[in-house]
Parts: sequence; structure tokens; C-alpha cells
Amino acid sequence: MIPSFKQAVDRLFDRLGLDALYRVNGEDTPVKVILKSPDQIIDFREAQIHTPTNMIEVRVTDIVKPKAGDEIILDGASYRVQGEPVQDTHHLVWKMEVLK
Repeated sequence: MIPSFKQAVDRLFDRLGLDALYRVNGEDTPVKVILKSPDQIIDFREAQIHTPTNMIEVRVTDIVKPKAGDEIILDGASYRVQGEPVQDTHHLVWKMEVLK
């Protein structure tokens, strides 16, 4: 890991991150998250289907090992982690698809 990348990620989360709670087995951990809502485009035969999705990013230093079924509370809304979270190239950020 390059220290300047870690510093950039920390600055990004400090400035743009939203306060949230990461809940596992009823235990809450305060974290900063970045919520993204990209559309997923699925090709089906000769058509394309646009589906809205929700992605949440959390620093690896904030959560050791997230997993499917964990919950994130953001602005009173609950998001459940779907599938297995993945890390970015530099292992600084967890990327998780979530269901509201």
C-alpha cells in the first residue's frame, strides 16, 4: 500500500463520508460511508434492463471482515449487505452491494 493513497482515501471519507452505524449481531460500530446508487444494465436477449442498485463503501480500517447479511444504518434507513464485499485494488476500501 502506498501511504499517499491511504491519506487520499482518509481525506475523501473525512470530507464526503456520511456517519453511519455498521451492525453485526446487534452490535453497532460507528463508521463513515460513501453511498453510491448506480444503475446496473443487464442484457437480456435483445433488450437491456436498467436496474437501480445501492453500493456502500467503507474503509478497511473501520471494518475488519464484512459479510453478507450485515446491516448498515444510514440516516435512519437500514441497508443489508448482499453478496460478498470486495476490496479495492489497494485494499483500502470495502465495496458492498446493499439492499435498502
